[in-house]
Amino acid sequence: MHTTTPRLHSLTPERQDDWLLPPPNPADRLPCHVDPRDLRRLELNAILTTAGIAPSPGDREAIDRISALPDDVHTALCRWLTAGRDIDSVSEPVTTLTWRHAG
Repeated sequence: MHTTTPRLHSLTPERQDDWLLPPPNPADRLPCHVDPRDLRRLELNAILTTAGIAPSPGDREAIDRISALPDDVHTALCRWLTAGRDIDSVSEPVTTLTWRHAG
């Protein structure tokens, strides 16, 4: 009995007109502009999620309103949310704040 193994992959193309396309030229891409408000919304969601604060479904309106604020306000807010914190070392999600009364 004679068995043959099917050819699964060949390093040489079977057809002479089969070749890899060159990588795309970034200058030839279509212009795609994202609204700054959308960029601020995405960044805020990313910062909150990275900090372990997963936005609830009801938080969408609040995040949309915060994203409508000017760039300088957004920059300050992002700086406050990430200040003094090594995002990679966050081990537990921050979901609640505990206030201690000194007295």
